[in-house]
Amino acid sequence: MRHVDLPTFLNEFASMPTGIIRLLRRLRPGWLYRHGIGIVRGLDPLSDGDIAAVTRRRPGRKRIVVDADKLQANIQIPEYLDEVWDFPDGAFSLFDGGRRIGIGIKTTDRAGTVRLFWFKPRDVTRFFSSFEERFLATAQKYAIPRENCKDYGVLEP
Repeated sequence: MRHVDLPTFLNEFASMPTGIIRLLRRLRPGWLYRHGIGIVRGLDPLSDGDIAAVTRRRPGRKRIVVDADKLQANIQIPEYLDEVWDFPDGAFSLFDGGRRIGIGIKTTDRAGTVRLFWFKPRDVTRFFSSFEERFLATAQKYAIPRENCKDYGVLEP
């Protein structure tokens, strides 16, 4: 791809952030209760602090591993669904029976308003797989033709 084509190429993906935001759904504890959905916090460590809380270094090695006991101790299942408001900002898992159905997110805005959202991992997978096809098609549109590669020294075989 030529350097001058890069801004045009990137502008074709300007709608991607709004597409990701559309995957988020509002979450209410009453809805969770009516549908029999439970909350589990700490199952998927995402932040640096969460990862440090559930991992350990093997003696004499540089590699860190997940410690099953620490992971088990890190998991929190609230007795009441309204306890989600007391969680620190971050992600938690949503379960229907033993099946994981989504990822919940608790956020607090600058005004101090707490909001709950959730998304289905399946929707994220579909979104990015459709985005991948669009990305490759667009990249091929701006690709330098093979016969012109000799004009660019770094592209020569």
